[in-house]
Amino acid sequence: MSTTAHVKTREIVKDARGLRAIWRYVLHRIVVHSDTITYGAQCLACEWTVQRSDDAAMHQACMRHTGRQPDHTAFWTYCRAMAYVQPATQGERR
Repeated sequence: MSTTAHVKTREIVKDARGLRAIWRYVLHRIVVHSDTITYGAQCLACEWTVQRSDDAAMHQACMRHTGRQPDHTAFWTYCRAMAYVQPATQGERR
């Protein structure tokens, strides 16, 4: 998965007048490292939390928790991953 956006980037250049900064908009992309994706949930009725490497296992853990505590039916869920911002290549420009 990747997303592209124009980012204001500063570049230091040296010319006849000396050093100066140039600001320009450069197309960058953000890429999620697939080996670092983690899914998690927190019960809104108590302090119970779960963290798993795939979303199906996380959902199953939430359902087991509700099975043990029938009034605990609401959860915050999240997906975390490491991502990198890189300049986009010519083929990615849209």
